[in-house]
Order: sequence, then C-alpha cells, then structure tokens
Amino acid sequence: MLSSLSHLHSVPISLFSYLFVASYARFVHTNDKLMGSLLSTPHTKEETHWHPARVLHGVKGPGQDNYGILILNRPIEMNSSVLTNLWKNARIRCTVDKGTDRWLDYLHENQLSPAHFKPDIVTGDFDSISQGSITKFEALGSEIVFTPDQMFTDFQKAVNEIGRRKKVDYIIAVAESSGRLDHSLSNINTLYMCKRLPIYLMGKTYMSWVLRAAGGKHIIHVTEEFTAEKKSLGLIPIGTPVHNTYTTGLKWNLKNQMLSFGGLVSSCNTYEDEDIQAVSVQMSAGDLLWVMQTPFKE
Repeated sequence: MLSSLSHLHSVPISLFSYLFVASYARFVHTNDKLMGSLLSTPHTKEETHWHPARVLHGVKGPGQDNYGILILNRPIEMNSSVLTNLWKNARIRCTVDKGTDRWLDYLHENQLSPAHFKPDIVTGDFDSISQGSITKFEALGSEIVFTPDQMFTDFQKAVNEIGRRKKVDYIIAVAESSGRLDHSLSNINTLYMCKRLPIYLMGKTYMSWVLRAAGGKHIIHVTEEFTAEKKSLGLIPIGTPVHNTYTTGLKWNLKNQMLSFGGLVSSCNTYEDEDIQAVSVQMSAGDLLWVMQTPFKE
C-alpha cells in the first residue's frame, strides 16, 4: 500500500512515510475540531425552510448564498447543463477518490474542457483513483489532498476538507443510488451524521436530505416542476424511531404517527395536488430522510 502510494507522488519511501504520518496527524487534529462540530447536536429552531428548486438550479437565496459540491464514486447521470451550472456556481468544488475518474470521463463524454471544470480539491485515501486523473488535475492546479484515516469514509473526509477551506451553507453531493446498496446506505449515514451542515444527496431523478426534530416545523417550498404529475416522495426514518410525526400537503398525511424500521415507513407518497406550494413536516424526536423526485425523468 505504501509503496504504491509513494509512486503516486514519486518520492522515496522514507520521505513518503513521513508525509503519511504528518498528513494523518494533521487530519486527526483537524477532525477533533471541525468534524466534531459537524457531528455535534444541531441548533434548535422553531421553523426550518427548504427551497429545493434553488438548490437544484444553483440559485442564490437570501441567507444561503454559498454551497460546496462534491462528486462521489458513483456513475454520473445528471443532465450536463444542470450539473455544470451547479458546478460553476459553487463556492468550492471537490472530487472524491475514483469520483475524480468519473468526473473526468463525464467531461470528455459531454465535450467539456477539464481546464474549465477542474475541482478545487481532490480528496480520498486514493485506493481507487487512477494516477492519470491525479496527474491531470494536479497539472491544472487542483489541490491533491490525501486523507488516509479509515475511521471515516471518503465522503465524510471530503466534507471535512471542504469545511476547512470555505464557509458554506450547505453541500451538494452528486451520487446515483443504483448499483451499490452498501454505498447508498453509507452515503445516507453521512447525511445523518453531519448534524450541523445540511447535505443534499442528488442524482439524475432524485434529491434527498435530512429533516431533524431540532429543526422544528420544516417547510419545504415546492414549485410546479416538482409537483407536476404528482411526483413521488418519501419520509424515511433513520437512526432512531421518529415520534409524533405530523405532515401537511401530502396525499397521505401523517397525524401523530411514529415512523421506524420494523414499523411504519412513508414511501411512495406524493403531493395532495399539483398546485400546492409547500409541504410541512414536524416531529417531536428523531430524524427523517426526505426523498423527492426531481423534474428530470429516466
């Protein structure tokens, strides 16, 4: 492992060992301060407002102007105009391990210049990325950040590295949910763990994020592009049972119900009508994964 990684940077093994230890020590020190704050108990609010259309189209709204975007190691199937717009408007851009290879392939497939769409940082333990992608983006000016700690996933460490460099209001993580169930569940776990920083998981036809009881009443503002044809949505309990759940604006509203695995899960739900402008969700304890279909079809 060490010898192959030392080849990536063309340094003697003794020097690489020193750099490995130094990098690991720097990450652990940073993790104690930053990752610890991301995982800590979220602030309590009376209401939390969500604007998925702004997020999907990279539109800046009052109070939430800055976001980061990262590309995970999953196939990239999003519409190129939508994804490149999100990329251009992000405050910081990151590709994660083999997600870097996938991003480079995506750019070539869509006849886009890597020089115009280079990541600000390339992160990971580099167990799957190709040397060619590292060399390509390093030559274009991307910062290559080796994150070897195996106590956290590459996704979690990438969130940490973004937080070290820029203050952002939220992060968009691009990852399709098909093909690797273990990856999908791990990605959802990262959303659940990062309690202080909203993370939107986004693919070609869906987007999802976590609604927390500490957020009070969640108001999800929806536009016609989301509600047309009554697109599907779901409220999935994660972590612990979700108590006293109330919703409005759905075809099958919840009224003081508990959601849990082994119990009730609100999947295959939809909007009560196509003209609705907002959905509300509130619970007394627990966290829900909100999953909604985007305007883009298969």
